[in-house]
Amino acid sequence: MINGFGASASALDAYARQIETSSNNLANISTSGYKSRRADQQPLAQGGVNIASVTISKEAGGLLQTGDPLDISILGQGFFNLAVPGGKAGFSRNGSFSTNAQGQLADANGNVLQPPITIPGNATGVSVDRSGVVSAMVGGNAVPLGRINLSVFPNPDGLAAAGGNIFLQTDASGSPLAGAPGAGGRGELLSGFLEASNVDIARESVNMIVAGAGFKASAKAIKTKDQMIGTVLDLKA
Repeated sequence: MINGFGASASALDAYARQIETSSNNLANISTSGYKSRRADQQPLAQGGVNIASVTISKEAGGLLQTGDPLDISILGQGFFNLAVPGGKAGFSRNGSFSTNAQGQLADANGNVLQPPITIPGNATGVSVDRSGVVSAMVGGNAVPLGRINLSVFPNPDGLAAAGGNIFLQTDASGSPLAGAPGAGGRGELLSGFLEASNVDIARESVNMIVAGAGFKASAKAIKTKDQMIGTVLDLKA
């Protein structure tokens, strides 16, 4: 009976994590470049289940045209390289960039694109080509300002989510392989478009219903076992 408690408790925790995962996916349905997560269950030898892993979907989201040259979508594999707090390297699919106070390209949270690209205050006609070269008109001349590199990983499923649509390298992901878009398995860039979230509302809604039913059933099983133990103890008293 005690083992039954453990099995029901592990299932309760697994369903809770599934609900949390689907809730987070739905909360990010409007987040550019967001990749949905999936909590994978695994049966336990003593009964019950746990969450073996939380994997990140590799499916590309749709394209949203914005007309802003600093809104950039990745057509294929790869992540933008960002400098995040703590001196760490961050990686993201969210290509919504703007300039900070120093004129550097940065994401909505102020994380600066790496290597840094600075757009002069007097620049006009900024453009980004498919290979990542950023150019602008400065003093009547077309001037290349730098290249946006992308990183790919031996195992992108091993990246750790750090919030804010940022991922961090782990031993499981392997080291980033940075380079020009369109080379080494990296996708090309498309300026003026953002990659939409790849969250499937219908699928996540069904996942929430199924996980919710499993959570209630596991909670009920724990309550029933608790009552049974109470009855047995009363009989022995």
